[in-house]
Amino acid sequence: MSYCLLRSFFIPLAVLMSVLMAVPAGAALPSAAGADNVHCTDEGKSAPVNSDAAAQAAANEKCRSKHHHRFVHNGPFDIASGTYTGDTLRGPTVVKAVNLNTIRYSYQFGSAITINAAPNVWSGLTALATTNAAATPTVPAPAPPKQGDLQPANGGGNATPKVVTGKPDAFDPVSQAMTAAMTVINAFSGKTTTDFTSNMKTYVGAIAAFNNDVKTLHTEQITANQALGLVTQGGSALTLYLTFTSDKSDDLIAATGKLLDSQSVFTAGTVAAWPKPAMIADLQNSLATDATNLTNLSAQLTGYAPGELVVLKAAEASMTLSLSQLQAAEKTYEGTPSPDATASKKEQAVESDLTAQITLAQADEAFLNALPAQFTAAIAQNATAVTAAAALAPGSTTYANFMSAQQALVGWQQKMTSTKAKWDAYVGGTSWVNPFAMSRPADCGFAFSSTKDTVVTLTRVDLTPGLVNPTAQPVLSVTVECTSSFTLSAGVAFSTIPDPEYTLSVTTPATAMTPAVNSITLVSTSKFHPLPLALASMRLWEPNELFSLSASFGIAANMRDQTSGGSTAEYLLGPTFGFFRTFLITPGVHFGSEASIAAPYTLNGTVPSTVASVPIQTNYRPAFGLGITFTVPK
Repeated sequence: MSYCLLRSFFIPLAVLMSVLMAVPAGAALPSAAGADNVHCTDEGKSAPVNSDAAAQAAANEKCRSKHHHRFVHNGPFDIASGTYTGDTLRGPTVVKAVNLNTIRYSYQFGSAITINAAPNVWSGLTALATTNAAATPTVPAPAPPKQGDLQPANGGGNATPKVVTGKPDAFDPVSQAMTAAMTVINAFSGKTTTDFTSNMKTYVGAIAAFNNDVKTLHTEQITANQALGLVTQGGSALTLYLTFTSDKSDDLIAATGKLLDSQSVFTAGTVAAWPKPAMIADLQNSLATDATNLTNLSAQLTGYAPGELVVLKAAEASMTLSLSQLQAAEKTYEGTPSPDATASKKEQAVESDLTAQITLAQADEAFLNALPAQFTAAIAQNATAVTAAAALAPGSTTYANFMSAQQALVGWQQKMTSTKAKWDAYVGGTSWVNPFAMSRPADCGFAFSSTKDTVVTLTRVDLTPGLVNPTAQPVLSVTVECTSSFTLSAGVAFSTIPDPEYTLSVTTPATAMTPAVNSITLVSTSKFHPLPLALASMRLWEPNELFSLSASFGIAANMRDQTSGGSTAEYLLGPTFGFFRTFLITPGVHFGSEASIAAPYTLNGTVPSTVASVPIQTNYRPAFGLGITFTVPK
């Protein structure tokens, strides 16, 4: 009978325990209609039929809740759906929050967070003003005389030209004027022009070298401005992503993947290239050389220009006079037949060359007069260029701001890449770490009879760049209530120790001569009987609020009259299975007293007439007992 009783009790109890232990705190018992399409392996990993990433992650989470650790799982709290305050959870437990936007926010359990505001380093980036090179001055090109056309008509220097028949010496004045013109032309186009052109090449070369450096500076400034623009646009894309992306895990991961795309504006900002430091250093050295050359040549020009202008003006005056004399001679003898058919053409050639050389002399004078101002402008622009080049150097504020902004982008990129990798591992089942969830155990370590309330808070600080004095905002505040692990309950214990009741029976004599005989007879017996029970329990394990396992010790009162051995205190020791912290079932060892007939008497045996009551003896022995008790829920 005891075996059948135990089997009929423990089989339903085992089924009930397996169901209750599988249900997280606060969850309803599963039904056939609402069963999840998920199965779990022995290791707690899930193998969902649905291949959707979000559904798979949710399935993994359910398996983790089943196989995690000994604390109660209250929640989890979905922070993307709102904030939670005022909830009370029964401890020990794990307070868990999910759908945390750990990319945008910094979360912390239990205490306020103080984080300096993240500056919007991209808003402070401004494009550099580009430097344009001035036009390099061009030295007037000399007009070499046509030497073949400038020879005297008779082909011989100052030799007397041939005499025209009928008008002796008619062309001598013209020939003399041409000879004089050739002399001044050759003087100007020879040493004067050669020296001037040579000297001007030195001055113009310095300005040309500087202008080339300015062009290089302009190119590097454009490169720098492009880099600044890309980083600024990347910062704007990041801010929009942080501000408008939903905190739901699947939405956040989708937006993160787009932002991390290799063709995105954000990614372009992380790889934007600043001008190479070696190139900027070479440019700075070259500009310094330009400054020295320009300054020195400007000083030389101050001493050279006045004297050269005198030479140029004298040459111009001499050539102008020769042109006038030649034209006067030609006018005097106008209409006189020429002894040589080519004479008039040579006269025109000389006049043309005189005019060209006079124009050249005037251009040289104008060039020389303008050159000091060009040097002054180049020196001033060089100073500006030096400052502009310094703004591109690694030690500049502009470069530091650029690097700070780009490194901030790279930092966010690394954070997003790491978070996405963790999520992929979590969804794939290769990691238990959900990057968008946080949990904090709330244990119940305290003295035996005390009760402890722990307020668990979760706060977050918005890390979006550019916010002014961001402060910690509470998103979760719950009270974990830890009652004593010791519980007192009262109820009934069912004992399997027999509870017999004996009496003395008088045997009627067969004859008058036969005396009456007393014998011991059994009035009643019970092999399974209830006893009032007071039970003290200590919780050992509580996987959820529906079920707990405790170790218990109870005292039962076996109240009997003297014919059954009298009242005794009995004991129950064993595990207690608690349900809802109210209903307790304790199967265990019952140490109870069993009444029996004292020796030397036996059941149905006779006893002397002097014995007025059944001689009873009691002995304690172990047996199976079952306690059912109740406690007031807390």
